[in-house]
Amino acid sequence: MPNAPFEVIVSPFEVYITTGSDAFPAVAATPTGGWVLMGTNGKRNQAEGGVVIEHSQTLVPIRTEGHTGPVKVTRTSEDQMVRFTLYDLSINQYKHALSGDAPTTVASTGDQIGLSRAENVREVQLLIRGPSPAANNVNAQYEIPRAVQAGSPAPALSKTGASGLAFEFMTLDHMTASATGQRFGRLIVANS
Repeated sequence: MPNAPFEVIVSPFEVYITTGSDAFPAVAATPTGGWVLMGTNGKRNQAEGGVVIEHSQTLVPIRTEGHTGPVKVTRTSEDQMVRFTLYDLSINQYKHALSGDAPTTVASTGDQIGLSRAENVREVQLLIRGPSPAANNVNAQYEIPRAVQAGSPAPALSKTGASGLAFEFMTLDHMTASATGQRFGRLIVANS
């Protein structure tokens, strides 16, 4: 049975990350190569509220002496942020919240990662995938070629709620994008 209206999305999207320059998979293909699913169980590890993609901007209105209202507007900056929280404190997810360094195994204690991030900020690529707003049983995906984890995760370790890692990925300008409108990436919507 079709899930119409398709344009009303009521479903979490999954987030994949890679630190390489892996090609983005086709919208119907399974991510392979260096793409890693965020959350041991993907969207089942996401906090309610899902993945938020914020498109912000700063507009400056130009006013002239002869008018009380603006006669022109210029955009002086724009940003794109991707936010979500994972209820998953496994070491392989925790590393993405900090420096991204791979865990090391210490025979006497188990796996470990360092808790400092140091000077270098790790760049990643993000793939955010979920149902298409155009058809049933096909995908839509955001492809973000350059981002950094800019958030400040603060897992609350208590008996009153799940401990989460808050991610906040800042999109960086992809200056060699094929089109000016794709400098923060692109959204692909399958329609069949």
